[in-house]
Amino acid sequence: GADESDPSRDENQAVNEEHRALRQQVARHLLVLNALTSLALGDGGDTAAYSDKFAEYLTPAERGLNSDRRSVYRHDRKLGSEYVAGLRDWQVQDCIVDLGPSDYYPDLLNIRVKLYRKAKEHAALVARSSHADLPMRPKRFADCHHYQDYLEAAVHDDQTQRNRLSNVLKRARLLVAAIKSAADAGSLDDPGLAALRVKIDALQSYYPDAYSALHGSPQDLFDAEAERWWDASGSQSSARPPPPESQTRYARRDRALVNFAVPSVTVLACIPAFMGWWLSTGPGELGRYDDAEFWQLVAGGAMQLLGLFTMLWPNVMAGGGGEPRRWTWILAAVSALSVVVSMLLYLLVSPGWSSLVSFLGSAAQVFILLQLVNRGRLL
Repeated sequence: GADESDPSRDENQAVNEEHRALRQQVARHLLVLNALTSLALGDGGDTAAYSDKFAEYLTPAERGLNSDRRSVYRHDRKLGSEYVAGLRDWQVQDCIVDLGPSDYYPDLLNIRVKLYRKAKEHAALVARSSHADLPMRPKRFADCHHYQDYLEAAVHDDQTQRNRLSNVLKRARLLVAAIKSAADAGSLDDPGLAALRVKIDALQSYYPDAYSALHGSPQDLFDAEAERWWDASGSQSSARPPPPESQTRYARRDRALVNFAVPSVTVLACIPAFMGWWLSTGPGELGRYDDAEFWQLVAGGAMQLLGLFTMLWPNVMAGGGGEPRRWTWILAAVSALSVVVSMLLYLLVSPGWSSLVSFLGSAAQVFILLQLVNRGRLL
């Protein structure tokens, strides 16, 4: 007979596809924001050095989206039909929960506001003049030898910078709208909503100032006090000043310091660890359970497990899938096993091998911390 489909299964499949499509919409807007951020960092002069650092958060395919400036604002179709649609569910989730790019969102808005205001003031200055030989003339207008050409170029630059700022604000609002649709449908889990709240907070830091630059009065991107913050209409005015520029770079500076310090100190710590193993591997008695060193080892192992738990519970449990999470679990398993193995080695082999394994477990825990920092879960 003919196969009969299960209506409940078909319905569940349709619901799952709807959830997946809504999450993809959120990811699509995040990817466009990342592309806009990459371009803004390159245009920002003193922030250009951060452009390469920001690119580390992007996949090769995402970096390719930034290669053509003329089409960067028309990436929606390419992102929706070609890139985002081909992502696996865990990759979409990783895009949503990855907090690394959000450190640069305040720079995105701040740079666009500064460039727009500068272009606007320059166009007004040229309009008030009657000749092309203005003092402190920008180099990009060097080819404008006639006043009318200079005026047209300055007005065009003003309009271009205005459009770029307007596109960023529009993209931020589209992101909030996509989050609302996904949240109302139950397509986002708590970790995803928490990560998106951090991203929206980062955009909010300069959003009122950027909105005021375009429209004359400030407006919030969302209602930070509301429990369902994604429902905010953005109609309320904000008089809060944007944060200092240096504040938006503290997290990047701290992460760079941690990325340098962790491997360096770990390598240096290998020297005394090796010396301790080498000096204790000669003939000698096995460790005993009534030794003071054994119980110090037990206490240290307990604290190591406690530290492991306090890192994994609020961080890895709140994340998506993907390679960084997989390596975090592997390192966590190594660290946890080293506690048990070091105690057995102390009693059955030698204290030297026990201390070496214990050191390896501690090193694994340190590299878990490094991964969490680079994933934006700490600092």
